[in-house]
Amino acid sequence: MTRPVLEYHDTAVGRLPRGPAADAALAAAALGRAQAEPPAAADARRLAAAVVAVVGLAAAIAIVLWRRSSS
Repeated sequence: MTRPVLEYHDTAVGRLPRGPAADAALAAAALGRAQAEPPAAADARRLAAAVVAVVGLAAAIAIVLWRRSSS
């Protein structure tokens, strides 16, 4: 009994055998690239969250100081 010969080809994700397994690996790699967020967008989101936190903290401190001065 002879073993089937596997044919390989180079793809964007590396060397894969030809056939359905390679197609599935390529589809998964494409899905992963489509969902990845660019680093610049992640940095902008972190900066916005930090600004909101600082403004909220400053507002809370201002309210506490205002209440203390008016009592």
